[in-house]
Amino acid sequence: MAQKRPKTSGKPFDVASKKLIQDYPEDWLRFLGVTSTDFEIIDTDLSTVVASSDKAFLLRGEKPEILHIEIVSSYKADAPIQFLEYSVILLRRHALPIRTIVILLSQDCDGPSMRTTFKAVDATDEWYLQFRFRTIQAWKTPYRVFLNGGLGTMPFALLSDDAQEQLPQIVSEIKRRIETETDVAKGEELWASMYLLMGLKLSSAVTDTLMKGVFGMENSTTYQAIIAEGELRGEARGEATALQGSILRIGTKFIGKPDLGVQRKIKSVFSPQILAGIEEVALEAKSWEEIVAKIPIQSPNLRKRTTKTDLS
Repeated sequence: MAQKRPKTSGKPFDVASKKLIQDYPEDWLRFLGVTSTDFEIIDTDLSTVVASSDKAFLLRGEKPEILHIEIVSSYKADAPIQFLEYSVILLRRHALPIRTIVILLSQDCDGPSMRTTFKAVDATDEWYLQFRFRTIQAWKTPYRVFLNGGLGTMPFALLSDDAQEQLPQIVSEIKRRIETETDVAKGEELWASMYLLMGLKLSSAVTDTLMKGVFGMENSTTYQAIIAEGELRGEARGEATALQGSILRIGTKFIGKPDLGVQRKIKSVFSPQILAGIEEVALEAKSWEEIVAKIPIQSPNLRKRTTKTDLS
C-alpha cells in the first residue's frame, strides 16, 4: 500500500532538514567543510524579534565563530533580508563573527535574490549596507557527495540532478547503509526524512514505487510531527474560514451587503484570533468601515523601493 504523503508546503522539507542537522551535526559540518570538532548547537529561537532561524553552531577554537545555516525550500525575494536579521541578532547575542550558509533544496527556490551578496541602497543609489552569504544548490551537488557522506546528509542524494537516471540503485545503497550503520529507530527517522525530501524532486507515484517495502517510517517522530502540524494547520484554516463567513453574515444582517473590496479584506485575514476579535466588533458596528478598521494594517513594502540586490 502506498504510504500516506503529508500535504507539503515548504514547511515539511524544512522540518526534515532541520531534524537531520540536529541529529547528525558532525555529518553536516563535514559536508560544509568545517574541520572543527569542538562545537555546540546554540539556541536559534529568535521569536521575540523575528521567526526562528534554522540552525546555528558555536565553533570553538583559535578563531571562534557562529555558523548560521538556513535551509530554503521556497523562493522569497526578501529572504536575504531575513538572513541578515538573523545574523545581526546572533551577532548581538554572542559577539562573535557570523558565517551564513544557505542551502537551496530545489531550483524552484533559486532566483536573483539568492546570490552571495545583498546590498541595500538609498534614494541616491548609494549602497549603505552589504551582507554576504554562501549558497549551496543541492540539485547541482553530485549525489555521491551526499551518498558517500554521513548518514545525516545521505537523504539529500535523491535531490541531485545526476541521481535521476539511477534512483533504484541509489535507494538500494541507502537501504544497505541504514541497515548496517544504524539502529531501527534512527533508520525510521532517516527514511521519513528522505521520503519527505523526495517530494521536492519526484512525483508521489515515483516516490511510492521507490519506497515500496520500507516499513516503520510512519512511526518516526519526524513524520508524525509533519502530520500533526498539517492537521493543526487544516483546523486553523477551517476555523478562519468559518469566522470569515460569520463576520460577513453578521455585517450583512445589521449593516447591509459589503462591497467586493470589504469582502476581500475580510478574507485576507487568516488568524482565528484576529478574526474572533473582528467578529465581536461586527456585532455592534454601525458600518463596514468600523469592522475593516480592526484589520491589522500590513507594513508597507518599502523594500522594493529602497533595496537592491547586487547580482555580480
